[in-house]
Amino acid sequence: MLHALRQQGLSYGEKYQSFEREEEAVQLFLGLLRSKRKRGYRAISREAAKRASTPASCAPGDATGKLALNNDAGMTSAE
Repeated sequence: MLHALRQQGLSYGEKYQSFEREEEAVQLFLGLLRSKRKRGYRAISREAAKRASTPASCAPGDATGKLALNNDAGMTSAE
């Protein structure tokens, strides 16, 4: 099993670790999780993660990114 650590936004600082057994990797992961929680990191729900990954230019529920114009004013929807 191989584990790679990299700081986000940096092109250096990579660290690779290999493990003989899966239990060793799990223990490292759980330790990393505990240390992040101590620093204030928290897990988010899948729904919140989906909302966070939605591009800001798309309206909620509109995966096409098209804008709907007000038809009451005699306008048609944008294509």
